[in-house]
Amino acid sequence: MQNTTPDILITNYSMLEYMLTRPVEARMFENTKSWLQLDSHNRLLIVIDEAHMYSGASGGEGALLIKRLFSRIGVSQNEVQFILTTASMPFESEEDKTAVKTFAEDLTGCDRDSFLFLTGHKTSLDRKSTRLNSSH
Repeated sequence: MQNTTPDILITNYSMLEYMLTRPVEARMFENTKSWLQLDSHNRLLIVIDEAHMYSGASGGEGALLIKRLFSRIGVSQNEVQFILTTASMPFESEEDKTAVKTFAEDLTGCDRDSFLFLTGHKTSLDRKSTRLNSSH
């Protein structure tokens, strides 16, 4: 990874924090910075899975880590795209939606109005239709 910067880096909070402090990763961050500067359409994509876990103190630490990453590669919020995933997002009322946008803004530093909601609905499968027919 240090010799050939990956297109995709899957990491966790602890490892990213560690990577930001190690000199051996410097080239990878510099290459990412250069790639972002090549074209104004290039975006750093950050996926935060189970985003609801980043509340309270861990949310503050997560927000600071994101700021450190931005500083390290010299990007602003408009050069980054976030995907926050959770199965625990309240979405019943306008107050819920406002709270989720505030949470996303606090965690990422991006403007609350830049976030879109993509939701799904739980459906039950008919067990009969999901079984394989042994005669086929």
